[in-house]
Amino acid sequence: YFRGGKKQGYRLFSIRPGSVFKQLGLRNGDVINQVNGYSLESADRVFELYQKLRTVPSITIKLKRRGRDKHININIDA
Repeated sequence: YFRGGKKQGYRLFSIRPGSVFKQLGLRNGDVINQVNGYSLESADRVFELYQKLRTVPSITIKLKRRGRDKHININIDA
């Protein structure tokens, strides 16, 4: 998602009822800016982050929803 020519994050769409994304509290139109403090500025950065998230006990997602900042905290059960 770009605004003013600058990458702002990744906009979510096609989230289906009952999906894991919906259960995590994510909605269509949300723009994810950061995950665990890492900005999502490129596809390479997203892949790097994915590798790091495989071993963490929790995830914090910073996003914009309808123009407002929101944080979603997710605890991961092993």
